[in-house]
Amino acid sequence: MEDSILIREGAIDSLLSHALRSAKAHGKEVIGWLMGFFQEDGVCVSESIPCTNYKFQSRVGAEADPTQEAEVASLYPRNVGIVGLYHSHPFAMRQEGGHFRRISSLDDIFHSSTDDRMLRARSSRRKNYLSIVTNGIDYSCYVMKRGSKEIEPSLVREIPYKNSLQSYHGSFSVHLEKEMENVDLQDAIRKVSWELMDLAKTSLKQESLSIEKGTYNRRRNTSRQRSREYDQENLLSFTKGNDSIIGEAQISLSPVVYTALKDEKGIDSAMKDEILDNVAYLLWKLSISKAPTTGKKWSRVEIHLGNVEIDESESLPKKRFQTPEREITIKRS
Repeated sequence: MEDSILIREGAIDSLLSHALRSAKAHGKEVIGWLMGFFQEDGVCVSESIPCTNYKFQSRVGAEADPTQEAEVASLYPRNVGIVGLYHSHPFAMRQEGGHFRRISSLDDIFHSSTDDRMLRARSSRRKNYLSIVTNGIDYSCYVMKRGSKEIEPSLVREIPYKNSLQSYHGSFSVHLEKEMENVDLQDAIRKVSWELMDLAKTSLKQESLSIEKGTYNRRRNTSRQRSREYDQENLLSFTKGNDSIIGEAQISLSPVVYTALKDEKGIDSAMKDEILDNVAYLLWKLSISKAPTTGKKWSRVEIHLGNVEIDESESLPKKRFQTPEREITIKRS
């Protein structure tokens, strides 16, 4: 029995449009990602996202910048995200009478040996990883079955992920306090960030999580007032002493994972990975933000980290970074 391969029509329309626009504009190959989720008996593709940042790009080949793929993957919670790649063959088209037409109707959308190697490597981590090749008008879809095998996916108007995936929401918090001598504020921020990440990893190995099954509803607050008992602010604070700086960090998360898994071990593992993803994301946002300018006369600095929430309003659940009302608070001495 063949596995079920479902692709939303809008995802196909989007990648075809991307490939054709590029063929008309500059004739170079394009790459993009297929976004969805795996099931026990197949895979569902709900969206396609075009690559916009390339390591190289030509008429007969292209390679996406790996940092963009990491950024695309980080937009989605665990078990939802990249399920395949697509790329174009612009050399299979040419302009005639103001229209783009296929040069040949035979073998112009094929899977090369390079494509096979990519698909084999990715399929080793996940069954039914997809590869789509297109000239902007037509497309072919492949999976790895010993070798690459062309398949005919089922196109559907919508893929309601809530019918296939169960959501689980959890709660996790970690607190760190550290006194540091002979350091400036920037060194203190780096040290606390590193130790906070290590402490989160250690805590997840040693402690059990609070996980509940059920539909997750995004919180909408009518004011900035939050219950510290339910949703503590994510905060790094630094207090200046005579020859030292006391750093304190508090992270409180309400992570969500979506999975077709039934076993508790698999759900627990996915939740722990999602927590570490979110902690790392908040600290990454901190690392690329503007450093606080304090001068010499300061007594306390608070860095508000924001939070990660889930938006279920689109065809797939996505993470949204909630920016803090005020990023940095400085108390002068």
